[in-house]
Amino acid sequence: MEFPRFVTRRPRRYSGRVPFELIDHTGDLAVRLSAPDLAGLIREGVAALRAILFEAAPPSSVPPGPEREERIELRALDAEDALVQSLSEALHALQEGELVPHVVEVDLSERGAGLEVALVLRGRDAAASGLRRCEEIKAVTYHGVQVRPAPGGLEARIVLDV
Repeated sequence: MEFPRFVTRRPRRYSGRVPFELIDHTGDLAVRLSAPDLAGLIREGVAALRAILFEAAPPSSVPPGPEREERIELRALDAEDALVQSLSEALHALQEGELVPHVVEVDLSERGAGLEVALVLRGRDAAASGLRRCEEIKAVTYHGVQVRPAPGGLEARIVLDV
């Protein structure tokens, strides 16, 4: 796979299914996600953020230790808004809170014309896990965001401002 010029190094490979694909995009980093449903897209998006920020470490590589939990609740207008808001909040927990989640729980419910999203990110501090942050992501953007039907469920495209 060809990596965009602004990615300073290739993420390390790890065993298991890779839930995302990096896409060349001028000035930013685009990510394509696929999952059976919207909750799965959000989980896969958090996995992509984790891999980009923390040396592409798989959840199984994090040594045992004290865990902490971040709970996030939000209201969204539609699937695209739910995805961007959820990943933006998760990015804050990962990047500012130095949380390296190995469990991502997503609960979605329809409320009026929109969606309510409840996320639980459970993991360890980056320093305690022996991981260092290798990339900086400024934001998860609405630029070109798409959630659409695909074989086996849904596919989404998000753009990260790096």
